[in-house]
Amino acid sequence: MALLSPRVPRLPPSTFTSAAGARCFGPAARCQATAAGGVAAAGPPSSELEAIRWGSAKLQGARDEMEDEIVDGRICGDISVSRAFGDIRFKTQKNEMLVKGVKQGRWTDKFISRIQFKDDIVISSPDVSLVELGPDVEFVLLATDGLWDYIKSSEAVAFVRDQLRQHGDVQLACEALGQKALDQRSQDNISIVIADLGRTNWKALPDERPNLFLELSQAVATVGVVSIGIWVSSFLGLQ
Repeated sequence: MALLSPRVPRLPPSTFTSAAGARCFGPAARCQATAAGGVAAAGPPSSELEAIRWGSAKLQGARDEMEDEIVDGRICGDISVSRAFGDIRFKTQKNEMLVKGVKQGRWTDKFISRIQFKDDIVISSPDVSLVELGPDVEFVLLATDGLWDYIKSSEAVAFVRDQLRQHGDVQLACEALGQKALDQRSQDNISIVIADLGRTNWKALPDERPNLFLELSQAVATVGVVSIGIWVSSFLGLQ
């Protein structure tokens, strides 16, 4: 959920990189801020602050055996967000989850006997950031982690702006962006919302052609650096 207001206090962006979030974009095609709450600002458990919150506030005992609780950025190797609605197994059914883990060989009876839950492992309290939207913000992009895990913010911005420049239809842009994530083998559910703030006449924008000179210069520089490295290695090998 994103709450937009014309007047909000100027606060720093969230310290998290959101697994799913609302992002505001301007003509510079760069992410300006994260302004979302609820599931839309769910921090991945691998985030430093979320790991501290989860590890220190939720469980007591058996600390030496808790190393595998966040596996590949997922709590108990399962869910990839630490703030969410639903996911009852990490809330009111926490003990049942532990018993199931024993049956699956993920931990031992001795281990779960020393676990005392102080609170839910996954919480529904939102992580909220308020940011002021500048006059150059063109649209707000909200999406779940099914998108952000596979497409970078800058890539999503450029893609959406190109789509809107072509047809100005946010629905078509959402569908195309979702398909792009699927083409990159995203297997998670994907929800996308694009809020066009109505500040840009998309049809009047010129086509953005690639800067061939810049790309060629970067390619030449890369080849030059690699060649120098090979020459230096060969020279040192002859000494």
